[in-house]
Amino acid sequence: MGDECVDLTQGQVVAYERRLDFRRGVLTRHVQWRSPRGRVVAITSERIVSFTRPDVYAVRYHVTALDAGGPVRLLSTLDACTPNVGAANDPRVGAARPSPLLWQASRQAGSTMLLLQRTEHS
Repeated sequence: MGDECVDLTQGQVVAYERRLDFRRGVLTRHVQWRSPRGRVVAITSERIVSFTRPDVYAVRYHVTALDAGGPVRLLSTLDACTPNVGAANDPRVGAARPSPLLWQASRQAGSTMLLLQRTEHS
């Protein structure tokens, strides 16, 4: 929003809802956030996982500035290096390591972006 970044650890989360639709394989999140400067934005994200190709997913964002106009720049990341909760002697907990995702290609057409990655060992 202009020169402000949406950071949910700053400002105030005014409303939040998360919904998981098992039939369609869609996780929907709605958040309404007020920035430290008082600007309010509504963000809806939909994460979709393919039932026939579980290695394929998509994310769709809807961003609406509720009280101000101006440019919006979207930066979406997939953090494959998020550390697991530590649990000694638990074989289900993976070891910390560099990102297992390898960049393959990326494209943009209008408001649509594509990022193609593959895992290092699968």
